[in-house]
Amino acid sequence: MGGATGLKPFRNNPDIFSHIKAWALTGEALYYGLPQIGQTGSYPAVIDTGSTLIAVPSALFKGLQAQWQKAVPDLDCSTDANFCETKKQSCSSIEHSLQPVGFLIGGGKSSSGSQTIFEILPSEYLFQVDGAGAKCQFAIAENKLDKFNNKNFIFGQLFLKHFYTVYNYENEQIALGINKNSEKLVRMVNPSQREQVPAITDEPVAEPKAS
Repeated sequence: MGGATGLKPFRNNPDIFSHIKAWALTGEALYYGLPQIGQTGSYPAVIDTGSTLIAVPSALFKGLQAQWQKAVPDLDCSTDANFCETKKQSCSSIEHSLQPVGFLIGGGKSSSGSQTIFEILPSEYLFQVDGAGAKCQFAIAENKLDKFNNKNFIFGQLFLKHFYTVYNYENEQIALGINKNSEKLVRMVNPSQREQVPAITDEPVAEPKAS
């Protein structure tokens, strides 16, 4: 019920999407490995059970794409309408050259602080397409919606399958925790603790007890 390491509540932002009644977290930054990509800001992070991918605001995605292309020089981000991909290499051959992607979410309510980074391994954001048109696609994509909505993160099934989600309608909160089957694939970590525990597969850092 509480995921692998318990649940952490976050404030919902109903004011941002009041006209469509969507659940949205408060996105603040994007990371590739330890370095931050782009500027810290306020990027609504919409929880979308109808989407399969993770979409990143256009302003941040360009920086992430540039980092991927350093590791995968033949990466093609223009042929497919949605995804960056390579047809020359398999996902298993490039995943160890890539870094985890992390999403800084604010509005948390716990003794460890209001901010949490949700980090996902490359093996989880790569998707192998086999057959005649074999290719490896990156399931973290650019948000290409209109100018009113392309500043949002969209957290679809790629995110939700790893993070247990509980919606508290009465208190307008979303509680998130790591799926027990995803303990070695993702992590939730306080920004100040990232360098202490640089690898997802390391033992998780326990949240400090309230004084």
